[in-house]
Amino acid sequence: MKPYYCSILCVAALASAVALEAADNPLSTELKQNYDQRKAALLAEADRMADVDYSFKATPEVGTFGSRVAHVADARVLRDFNETPRDRHERERPQLLPLPAADYDTALLVYRHVNVEGYVAHRLNFYSVPWSSIGQVLPVRVTDSEVVIYSIGLDEIARHRLVAGTLTGVRQQIKSHHPCSDPGQRVLLLRQRFSELGPIAVQFLDGLLAKQVQGKLQAQQLLALLAHYQRDDVLKALQRAVRFGAFTLAAVRRILAAQAQPKPLLDELADLHRETLDPLLREDAIGPRPTSAYQHLLSPEESANDDTPSEEKTTDEPDENNGNPKPG
Repeated sequence: MKPYYCSILCVAALASAVALEAADNPLSTELKQNYDQRKAALLAEADRMADVDYSFKATPEVGTFGSRVAHVADARVLRDFNETPRDRHERERPQLLPLPAADYDTALLVYRHVNVEGYVAHRLNFYSVPWSSIGQVLPVRVTDSEVVIYSIGLDEIARHRLVAGTLTGVRQQIKSHHPCSDPGQRVLLLRQRFSELGPIAVQFLDGLLAKQVQGKLQAQQLLALLAHYQRDDVLKALQRAVRFGAFTLAAVRRILAAQAQPKPLLDELADLHRETLDPLLREDAIGPRPTSAYQHLLSPEESANDDTPSEEKTTDEPDENNGNPKPG
């Protein structure tokens, strides 16, 4: 391998001289063809070589494969800049900035509704979240290998392995997220969520569980409506349903369809994060600054020049009484 790489280096060093020769010169044409062949061979070897094998040494006395490739690349004179990459790097080194201490976070951040079953969807696959999050819009961070789901307060509540892009309909579930095997725990969680809406919601839940066989399922679906309608509209619909004894999900949906409008996603996110953002926005409020705060930015020379013409004009102004200039 040693003579082979020496020939590559020799050809690379002569590449710039070859370019200056006339096209009809047989010697320069042959050298150029030889250079192109060696270049193609080296590039093909570099593409076929695995990353872990770039540290390979044919014998202990020679350099690694990676160092040979780098040497050839750095020693070649760039036609556009008339210098080698190594020389250009040394010249630009003072202007280069160091790499950041931590890698840039290139993960995808999206917002997803938690459906009635307690899952968020991403690329036609489903990832479970705690059952109490049904109806909420949660931030989801998608990396190359994981799906991380956060609460409204940006606390991590679930972490799943990312399903391959070739699969669809896969459900990634953590058993503790869905207490389906314990009806008592399920009712307790429902009552906790409805109590957050107020007494009228708890009253509706009690009537729904008492009169409907699938009351718990309908209560889950009702919580999902909170993701699409304003909270006040849902409470008004529940109040109307309680007044007429209509303890069904269908009745609430009919009331909302007749009296309310679905809310846009941006309004929904604003409602969810208002409790977190309001205290932050009210702390250390920054008011408008007076113009006098910017006077120090003006140059003293400019201020002096601006005052001089006005003084000269005042000196040369004629007297209103006798037409003579005023004394300075």
